[in-house]
Amino acid sequence: MASERVPSPGELLRAELERRGWSQAKLALLCGVSMTTINRVISSRRGVTPRLDAVLHRVLESEPGYWLACNQRYRRSLGVRSSD
Repeated sequence: MASERVPSPGELLRAELERRGWSQAKLALLCGVSMTTINRVISSRRGVTPRLDAVLHRVLESEPGYWLACNQRYRRSLGVRSSD
């Protein structure tokens, strides 16, 4: 039985931006981080940190820890161990 593909936090974040009609630049501005940071998460070149999770929670009104949990599920699906 094939396991279900786990979306990256970046894929989920991209979908959320599209749903809201926001650009990466707008999210970066609202979060107080660089657009490079947001772009790296969206392109799966960077994971979600506890600080970024807290900011995304505030800006996107998500559950506390949601983005970190997404990041951990995705990394586990790739067989990558967390360094936390």
